[in-house]
Amino acid sequence: MLRFKQFEIVVVDDASSDNSVSQITNSHIHLLRRHLPNAHTGKGDVLNFALDYICQITIRQRVSFEKVIIGVVDADAQLVDNALQRLNAYFSSPRTNITQMRVKMYPHFKNWLQILQDIEFFSINYMAQIMRMYTKTVGLSGNGQFFRLKPTIDKISAHPWGNALLDDYELTK
Repeated sequence: MLRFKQFEIVVVDDASSDNSVSQITNSHIHLLRRHLPNAHTGKGDVLNFALDYICQITIRQRVSFEKVIIGVVDADAQLVDNALQRLNAYFSSPRTNITQMRVKMYPHFKNWLQILQDIEFFSINYMAQIMRMYTKTVGLSGNGQFFRLKPTIDKISAHPWGNALLDDYELTK
């Protein structure tokens, strides 16, 4: 079984105004900052910015792109407690290039939008993912997606996300 020997977390501050990322002090967390006027240009730009950084540190650390698995989790979401064990199980097979994990919005909701997102992620999207298990297909929907770096770059591009309204689904091209 594959075991994650090392993991790094890349956080992108897209010129946020709440200073919530200023408290990051973990050496496994890389904080990238985007500043106006280059910030606030869409989630696709933020994801491509982070992917460029990941490719640079992967090359600098002389790690093969085949060994890199990337996850996209929004700041207001959380994965299940056993996420690393489940990812190890999924990516143990060399045939697995992508997977979608269930996410839940943080339990301290601030507004109705977060409540409705939680309902969407925890029920509607989850049911769609259960159906995909039976058809052995996957649809990456942004929050909670994990993928191998090399096949993604080879088959899609080094900048897989654009400015589409449904940018979360662009990686499923």
